[in-house]
Amino acid sequence: MMLVGIPRLTTEKYRTHYMVRTGAASPIIPGNDPQMVTPAIKRIVANRQVIAVDQHALGIRGRRMVRPGEAEIWTSRFANGSTAVAVFSRGDAPAAIIVRWQNAGVARPSRVRDLWHGLDAPVAGHYSAEMPSHGAVLLRAYR
Repeated sequence: MMLVGIPRLTTEKYRTHYMVRTGAASPIIPGNDPQMVTPAIKRIVANRQVIAVDQHALGIRGRRMVRPGEAEIWTSRFANGSTAVAVFSRGDAPAAIIVRWQNAGVARPSRVRDLWHGLDAPVAGHYSAEMPSHGAVLLRAYR
């Protein structure tokens, strides 16, 4: 059962929990009261691009590629050759993160999509961002 929408967690923790579950190709079973769904929670659980990570045709769970400091980087391959790259922070403070494609087992992508924000990210030899405490970034890297 998912913790998204359960009282006392932050939006960042909801997003991180949801991302970890989808990256593991786990069933998406909400554990919250559907009458209490806020717009922020709805944006998390109804994000079609994130749901696609969970329900892709190969059904292979993600695997941890690298654990730099307080962060973890996981990847999951899709049938079309693209790769989901999930990054989450275990740290209690915000931190800068750098995902080097080579370390994540991803060939330099031609396109990178930030699935939480629905935006394309700059294509370079790495991806970098400021990550909030217990935050999550979910990318899809296309060949």
